[in-house]
Amino acid sequence: MNTIYENFLNGHKRFGTSKEQAGTHALKCDISLIKENVIIAPTMRADIFKNLGASIDTIYDKYHILSNIKINDLEFTFITTGIGAPNVVDIVLALGVTSCKNLLFIGSVGSLDKNIDIGSIVIPEYSICGDGVCRYLTGKTLKESDTFGEKYYPNSNLYNLVCESSKSICEKHSIPFFTVHNFSIDNIFTQYSFIDEILNLGSQVIEMETASVFRASELCGINSAAIFHVSDNTITNKSLYSGRSPEDKAKKGYSRYVVTPEILLNVLNKLSK
Repeated sequence: MNTIYENFLNGHKRFGTSKEQAGTHALKCDISLIKENVIIAPTMRADIFKNLGASIDTIYDKYHILSNIKINDLEFTFITTGIGAPNVVDIVLALGVTSCKNLLFIGSVGSLDKNIDIGSIVIPEYSICGDGVCRYLTGKTLKESDTFGEKYYPNSNLYNLVCESSKSICEKHSIPFFTVHNFSIDNIFTQYSFIDEILNLGSQVIEMETASVFRASELCGINSAAIFHVSDNTITNKSLYSGRSPEDKAKKGYSRYVVTPEILLNVLNKLSK
């Protein structure tokens, strides 16, 4: 067990909470129900698999939504976490005391590259830390742990598998596919005044969670990777706030609800072999 993660569990133990209790409280379910393969998403829900013949058993639906899904012989857990690194990291760290082995993050991302259009599927090669959560994941004191600008990586084997599946499914649907360098930020409203700095860090896309997801899952000993669909493009004046046409939104929706579930199913089937 990673010593930093062990320290987190010892922190709970010091104040009377077992690791099983910590996991149960955070996930809001019996931790034995969590499958080896887990999908987490800030806003997307398990019903993206309905058109693929999924049987969905929702176990918890309040602060987050946790469901177990079965498609033929394939079983996995799906958790809608809510937006932002704090919400997501609490779930990821709790998964460290379950049987979870592989974690797939899915969500939307804003493009900072005129060549990466809305509706594209992009896979982050790494995520650059611009959030505050990662400072708690270093093993250092809080005063010593400034993590801004650090790069956090997905598991290499799972990343390669996700890229392979994404490229194949995107070719099938004639959807653009890219591997990218991502920036994880804490706040959407303010980001536009910092775009030049973010671009200077080498960022091609921007979202809010995966730097912390990659770091937290590494501490837990869980393999993780991410799949993004592009929802907006700041550089072409098609931001989350303005400028997107109905056609743009339709392209985003197709990648979100049709292409992404197919990629996930392809990856999960390969993991189960």
